[in-house]
Amino acid sequence: MKDNGEELTEAETEDEPFPERNRCEFAIPNRAAKLLVVDEPIVRRFVAAALESRGFTVLEASSGQEGLKRFSEQKEIQLVLSDILMPTMTGPEMVQRIVKINPSVKIMFMTGTDLDKRSLDLSAKKYLLLHKPFALEVLVRSVQECLTS
Repeated sequence: MKDNGEELTEAETEDEPFPERNRCEFAIPNRAAKLLVVDEPIVRRFVAAALESRGFTVLEASSGQEGLKRFSEQKEIQLVLSDILMPTMTGPEMVQRIVKINPSVKIMFMTGTDLDKRSLDLSAKKYLLLHKPFALEVLVRSVQECLTS
């Protein structure tokens, strides 16, 4: 795959407690935000439960194909949070099709592996990359950052 200028921004993963002021910033999310989480069951359920507990509406999918189908059916999805490496259709392959449906959708990737970012052919957009495992506060802060960017 070629390097086409794609940039992934890595989320901070420090486990330091956040100042009290920052805790309030992600205690009340954009309640109208609908998210799609695409990953294996254990990760997907944790991420969905964590985000739902913060007031987000979360749809889930277990594969790239299912994620694409869910997105096609629910066009009001504002953010897709996806694993990168999945069987049959990878996260980046799914995202390339999703942005054709809605170019303004926000995208965030999660990975448990050390990837060469240049190997991701993602149509020269900027996406946030979150490394697993991550703390709940890092997840919520990253989602809020992605939604407001």
